[in-house]
Amino acid sequence: MKLYVDDDIYLRDIVDSDEEYKRLYSWCLNPSVYEYFEQRVLSYDEVVNKYKRRVGNEDVKTLIIVYKKGDSMKKWMMMIEKNFAFC
Repeated sequence: MKLYVDDDIYLRDIVDSDEEYKRLYSWCLNPSVYEYFEQRVLSYDEVVNKYKRRVGNEDVKTLIIVYKKGDSMKKWMMMIEKNFAFC
């Protein structure tokens, strides 16, 4: 699934692929990420085990936010619970 916000920003589902897990592992190595999410650096296998079970999970939707500007592209991750509502 891709949900376009505009031409430069879209949300997409997490996918079950080595490339995706490598991207997530790299993201998890960022100190500002592990400081708030895990409080430690996860191994590659821990990242795969954590996110593989979320692929296709409709109760907790894991999405990648993709922002494109010119030739550059940035990606962030977010998780949305099934019954989440905006106020």
